[in-house]
Amino acid sequence: MADPYGAGMDLIGGNRYRCRNCGLEVATNTPPIFHRCRSGSQQAVETQPQLILRLARARWHAGLNPWEQIRAEVVRQRQLGILPEGCERKLRGFIDHLLVGDYGHVAAEPAPADPPTPPTCLACSFPDPLGEIGRPSREQAHAAFLEALEIHREPPTDLSGDGIVTTGEGRFEVGLIIGAKLLRTVNPTIPLQIWHRGPLVRAKAQLADDPHTRFIAALTFERKHPARNPGGWGSKTYAVMHSGFRRVLFLDGDAYCVQDPAPLFNWLDGEKSFGCWSSSPCRRREWPSQTVLQGHPWAPVHLNGGEYLIDLSRHWDEISVVRWMDDRGPNFWWREAGGGLRCGDEDTWALTWSMLAWLHPERAAKFGVVDRIRHYIPGGICGDGHGVDRIVHRIRSKLIPNTAPRTAKHFPREAEVMRMFEQFSPRLRQQLEEARIAATPAGRRAARQAALGRPHCHKRRR
Repeated sequence: MADPYGAGMDLIGGNRYRCRNCGLEVATNTPPIFHRCRSGSQQAVETQPQLILRLARARWHAGLNPWEQIRAEVVRQRQLGILPEGCERKLRGFIDHLLVGDYGHVAAEPAPADPPTPPTCLACSFPDPLGEIGRPSREQAHAAFLEALEIHREPPTDLSGDGIVTTGEGRFEVGLIIGAKLLRTVNPTIPLQIWHRGPLVRAKAQLADDPHTRFIAALTFERKHPARNPGGWGSKTYAVMHSGFRRVLFLDGDAYCVQDPAPLFNWLDGEKSFGCWSSSPCRRREWPSQTVLQGHPWAPVHLNGGEYLIDLSRHWDEISVVRWMDDRGPNFWWREAGGGLRCGDEDTWALTWSMLAWLHPERAAKFGVVDRIRHYIPGGICGDGHGVDRIVHRIRSKLIPNTAPRTAKHFPREAEVMRMFEQFSPRLRQQLEEARIAATPAGRRAARQAALGRPHCHKRRR
């Protein structure tokens, strides 16, 4: 049998080469090359690195060399510059259909046994009442929502412990760093999970010595637990349901703890399994007139989706409905409310709460309010119901680098937060320096001269 790879290629002029075995002529700019001698249009041209990798795979399948010897030879070829970097990973992708038939001495391997079926993820296996309907009408969304409320699902049996879950990346990275460092000053051991869809290089470097803080890359996690509508508001319930904690304190990327959050979990020891912080009594008394639920009452309070407590072992059915709406995306719950929703991270909870209050009051009784948010211009303060401020939510003054967020003297530990933020924001340092100069006599004199429209001179003219 002729050598399937021939003896190489001879240059015949320009960038054209001819096979010494079968006479095939090819044009290429990446010599040296080889090709598998086959008939007709199935002839395939390969570079030398591709040839070496393919022969190594063939020898492995034929049982000629153990894996360690093949890998050592590939490493040697890579050190000589023949093979590219990272080629060892390619050897693990053995593709049988490329090998069988290309080599006469390679026998086909038996079909591998089916891998064991992984356990079903209860956070991803919620049945979809809408089925294959991509853009449901308002009536279809309403009917599917009513059906979803009646589905009972057992919570996972491996939920354990209390923990904090937060999400964010990009411009929220500095806020996450400050929040994590503040948390460790008041509770050094409580578990913290930071779910992110983008790089958090600076945060991982700043928090590398914290053994109780875990970074979870959502894009990697979603490969095994896919989401129909990843990212956005839905990433919050996705992170909470996959956290593995039994009781969770969820915080937005612009919220942080200023006191020990552990006592907040005691609020879940009673009959309530979901606790939110309400900004005010809900001004919306009933559903808008353009919805199919016209006249039915809305949620009793205006809850804030930036922070809430939840006991997943007792509130699994309700968060599954919210997660299902999030997974369907705004296209679903916007139709369900007839255009009456604004924020998907909180209005989906209000939608579930109000519907349960109408259909199942005993299930709606599991919802509750921990305390009322005291709102100020930059954000709000969340207490524990006993006069202790535990959480600050900077709704309108996020800690974004190269900005100058508004401060509030009412916020606990505000001076400490600003000192930490100053390390990450050059613009804030410049603003503080300008404020310091403006407070000096020379700065005040310059401000008066500028107000009069005259240039400032430090020396008095004689």
